[in-house]
Amino acid sequence: MAQVTIGDFSITTLAACLVGLGFSTIIYRKVVTEYQKYAALKALPGPPPNSLLAGNLDTFFDPKKSVAWHGELTEKYGSAVRLTGTFGEPQVFLSDPKGLDTVLLKQGEHFTKPDFLVNVHGGCFGEGPAAVEGAQHRKQRKRIIPALTPAASKAMAYKFATIAFQLRNVFKKQISRSKNGQVEADVRRWMGRAALEVAVQDLGHTFDLINDEKEIHPYSLAAVKLFQCVTQIPPVLIVLFHPFTKIGTPAVRQFLTSLLPLDVIPELKRVLNVFDATANQIYKHAQQVIEVEKAPWKLENERSPSLITQILKESKQESDQLSHDEAIGMITALIFGAHDTTATAMTRCLQVFAERPDIQKRVRAEVRGMFADEGNFNLDRLMDLPILDAFIKEVLRVYAPLPSMPRVARKEVTIPLFHPITATDGVTQLHELHVKAGTTVQVAMAESNLNTKTWGPDAREFKLERWLEPLPDSVTNAGIPGLGIYSTLMTFINGSRSCLGMRFAIYEMKTVIGALVDAFEFKLDPNSKVSWLNYVVEAPHVEGDPDLVNRFPMLVSLAPEDDN
Repeated sequence: MAQVTIGDFSITTLAACLVGLGFSTIIYRKVVTEYQKYAALKALPGPPPNSLLAGNLDTFFDPKKSVAWHGELTEKYGSAVRLTGTFGEPQVFLSDPKGLDTVLLKQGEHFTKPDFLVNVHGGCFGEGPAAVEGAQHRKQRKRIIPALTPAASKAMAYKFATIAFQLRNVFKKQISRSKNGQVEADVRRWMGRAALEVAVQDLGHTFDLINDEKEIHPYSLAAVKLFQCVTQIPPVLIVLFHPFTKIGTPAVRQFLTSLLPLDVIPELKRVLNVFDATANQIYKHAQQVIEVEKAPWKLENERSPSLITQILKESKQESDQLSHDEAIGMITALIFGAHDTTATAMTRCLQVFAERPDIQKRVRAEVRGMFADEGNFNLDRLMDLPILDAFIKEVLRVYAPLPSMPRVARKEVTIPLFHPITATDGVTQLHELHVKAGTTVQVAMAESNLNTKTWGPDAREFKLERWLEPLPDSVTNAGIPGLGIYSTLMTFINGSRSCLGMRFAIYEMKTVIGALVDAFEFKLDPNSKVSWLNYVVEAPHVEGDPDLVNRFPMLVSLAPEDDN
């Protein structure tokens, strides 16, 4: 067959030219866009990139180095730092209070989660709140909010107390069987069990986890593995691959993911299968209870789900329904959100007790008598204890479980700064940043809590007294956009993706930690050196352990009758 020609060009040649022109246009636009973003932030100081391909992201997300490096950035450059992302993309590492207020609240609608992160969360948690945007996200939050009101959280707190007393009984039984009156307990494992049992009970289910004769639930192990798997995937590969996560059905996307040349992918698939199976198990149980509640009787000993039943009952309405995939995604996100960060924070509480016996004694002295009888547990009295309250606040300030969270500017925005930054010329003071559309802002929650210009030169020290006297003007006048009753802390973030379960988590922490320190004394295990890794959520591991699993062994004994 003769080849069709137009003048001196064949159709094939012309098509190749058009394709080449298209790619050239895309590359040109990308280069121009990145240069515009770079030019807008050229005066903002920051570290040089490690490479053209990864920029600073390999260090920024390094599990072993990242948290300490974040602190070094803030100390050296200030509360706004220019980072370099993939292929030279400029980013901002932001801990300035006024800047965060703009990004999260005042201009929050123009700063959303990066597309790749939405897709990653969708792959991990399904169509839950972490993986949807816009109207769908607002619909899901609307469903959750009524079940996490102060009154609802307070009602759930009495289940926290039951779980706390069960955990006390486990430790007491182990200590009674020991020869020297103390046991080595992996407190991260037990805090994980307690937090997971709390989460599933609020979904009307139980795994009966506070039982030392039962194996760890598969979900607990999977939750530990999730971020370990994700952080083994190079950031560059996540950014490059994420457009393919929008292709076809879930089965097609799973097949495409399996093609990635990474050893961690099979393990990640096993983790996600456990998440899905657990969510479906709870969903089916909730549906059964709903059917029972429609009848004039109720099965004996059958739990009535609080959170998930409310969600599913509302979805029975013709308007504003939840699809099955959304319901499963919400269950998965709620379990994980109520489990991992809370377990981490409670482990940090016990770590501080072990490292600071003076603080452990002060908190114990205040809570003594509060947990003498489960039947007489009084949440209101517990919430009013000033030393316990100061302790929980300082743990959440110094040890934010989630160090940072990215946002992307969807339009050009000016970000004002409360603390001016000295520009790269060494003279000019920057009072605001001009960021172009597409610029990534890393919201530095942990560094906001540790900012020495806001919290003073002792910001990185653990000081209980900080909360037992009026906060300094440098804190109260900074306008930190914290959430609710913890408005000076960024631990729970703020804005459209703030932590809805903040009060729930505080009640849980105070109840469980109060009950434990009342009954036991915690000491560091001299045979185990523990360090913390940043797997998106911080996690402890015993140095020398090749598996890098979440572990924090401590020595636990009965608390002395008199600490004086």
